[in-house]
Amino acid sequence: MYFTRSGKIKISTSDPVCAVQITAIDQILNTPVKANIIWEGFTSRFLLFDIPTNVHLADVAIELKNSNDLDIVESIRFVKPNSRQEASPFLITIFGINTPEWLLEYEILILRIVNNTSFHLINLYASRGLNITLLNSFLESSSDPVFIFGDFNLHHPIWSSNHTSPYSEIFVEWLTNSNFILLNTDVLTHRSNVGSGALLDFTLCSSNLIGYSNTFVSDSSYNSDHCPVITDFNIHNPIKRTINKLDWRSNSRLNRFVEWAQNEIAVVPDFHKRILFSDEAHFWLNGYVNKQNCRIWSEANPQVYVETPLHPEKLTVWCALWAGGILLQKR
Repeated sequence: MYFTRSGKIKISTSDPVCAVQITAIDQILNTPVKANIIWEGFTSRFLLFDIPTNVHLADVAIELKNSNDLDIVESIRFVKPNSRQEASPFLITIFGINTPEWLLEYEILILRIVNNTSFHLINLYASRGLNITLLNSFLESSSDPVFIFGDFNLHHPIWSSNHTSPYSEIFVEWLTNSNFILLNTDVLTHRSNVGSGALLDFTLCSSNLIGYSNTFVSDSSYNSDHCPVITDFNIHNPIKRTINKLDWRSNSRLNRFVEWAQNEIAVVPDFHKRILFSDEAHFWLNGYVNKQNCRIWSEANPQVYVETPLHPEKLTVWCALWAGGILLQKR
């Protein structure tokens, strides 16, 4: 803080919260004052995904400056030592508070906690639904366990939604094949102004953290349309429980189905003979195996890498079982 030649007091701070508080000052030493704020030297940080590792950091900064008029002051690449990965996350720091529109689709905050053990906390908001593959390169490059919290804005029948939103199938496939555990139950986390609800706010953790973590949804919304999702984590006090991956997906839906079927059988005794159970599976002609539907067991890790094209040819088989027999369709 210092006096200017024009008789003004100039206060400098790098903290945006402090800057806002300064603007609220209306008097100093019983003298009425008016505070004006000058934004100087403020920076914003953004995480870009899947930047090729063979591209130099300086070249990326030059490209962003020339094509988007961004003044890059710092850049950091996240790559595991001795890694052969072809792409990695890229953290940039830019001058100013004006955010390019193409960076607004996701809001992501990543913290690394270091104590007796180290882990990452990722908090995110995806206004149009989260494409989890954008985070995958960072998750694969991290050697620490990870917690992921946030508003994923994904709808899928697995968590009792009546429709499927973009990216939700990708998320289900990723979750099934990853080492992450979804800690949510079937408790809804969002209430609309018309009274309908949805499960939009997820909490995930690496599988080696599941024994130390517990998640629940608060009863109070604190005047928000989202209910707080609270996670307890105690590395010194393991929680003794057995978690089956995605076991939460069937509990409430199965109970509702059983109650509905019992009511129907009470009216129509042979109603159970009219129920048709169906499912479908994709068989890729290039040999790719969908681990969501198939499990291959071996005494040793085969250490095999299989290259797959972006859109491989496949055969889809649909099958249904009912009291009258089996229905089979191939396409």
